[in-house]
Amino acid sequence: MNSTRVFFRGVVPLLVGLFFIPFSHAEVPVPDVLTLQEAAELLRTDTQTVELMVKARTIPGRRVSIGGESDSWRFSREALMAWLEMRAASSAPIDENKGQQTGSIGAEPVGQTATETFLREQGVLLAKNNFAFDIGLFYTRRDSQVIIGPAPAALATVETRTATLQGLARYSLSDDAEIYARAAGLNQESKVYLFGSEVGDTSRSKRGDVDIGLRYVALDEFIGRPQVVLGLEGQVRTNKTSPAFGGSVTFLKSLDPAVLFGAVSYKYTDSRDFDDITLLEPEHTTALSFGYAFALNDRLSLNTWVETSYQSETEFTNATLRENDFSTLQLGLTAQVARGVYLQPTVAVGLSGIGSAFSMGLNIPLTFGADGL
Repeated sequence: MNSTRVFFRGVVPLLVGLFFIPFSHAEVPVPDVLTLQEAAELLRTDTQTVELMVKARTIPGRRVSIGGESDSWRFSREALMAWLEMRAASSAPIDENKGQQTGSIGAEPVGQTATETFLREQGVLLAKNNFAFDIGLFYTRRDSQVIIGPAPAALATVETRTATLQGLARYSLSDDAEIYARAAGLNQESKVYLFGSEVGDTSRSKRGDVDIGLRYVALDEFIGRPQVVLGLEGQVRTNKTSPAFGGSVTFLKSLDPAVLFGAVSYKYTDSRDFDDITLLEPEHTTALSFGYAFALNDRLSLNTWVETSYQSETEFTNATLRENDFSTLQLGLTAQVARGVYLQPTVAVGLSGIGSAFSMGLNIPLTFGADGL
């Protein structure tokens, strides 16, 4: 119903208006950056329709904060004209034999772009009351070191291999806030080495971490400043995990065709004492990450980011987790394969820190509502 209303109230008049533009006798200077009213005049429709279309991500636009106003819309004149030309070119006649509309290969997808989908973990990109769900499959290999036992203590190496199935659900409370929940199931094999000899071997299938969180856009992006997103996250206590909570601050800046981002986060874990040392978690974790998403087009984005994490030394009854800092380089791409359906393969390698780390995985993000299915 909403899509039909947007089409007849917005797209059809815009295409008709585009047809008559060449016959206009007087050219009125139009600024490069347009307000909502100026965009409506350019597109020959009303402001309500333009606002409805930009919120549904049908036309390009950006919400900015000017003079304390948090809901001011700005539009690029060049981007709007390119959108009009694309719509006119893709509005081919109906094939009477097949009863389907023909269109150009590689036409702009409806809904979120691949870059926006990748940035779902950094910002708030869902329209109000929209829902998204991710399915992820990952393989991780990681080596770490633990000090075992009272004096004389010994340094043990723990090799862990983990296969993880993860689900992530997100719901947008407004255009500036969303809540999410993440849960995982995993199969894990761990081996403990002491003085070069294997002294322990465990294998288990279990439920992994259960996290819930909130993201909120505290400051909109504008000329000369990035968007600022605040985050809160909690880890639910289970039989095999410790409760934790933390927060993050993320900065995003658009430099078309790329988006740069950086984030700093902190997590406090009420670390529980387990007989199985592979379940022990550090009490304090601080992380810094930065990277970029480069849009090849609306359907394909290349993604690169680096994360550096510091973990405090944490003492337990029979072991001590050593202070550790390590960095990882992560490479990936995000591709749209259908409306609201994306594929996101990733690979990560350890750059520094004690031991080694490697992981690879595939995420399948699905979006629903105005942004997708």
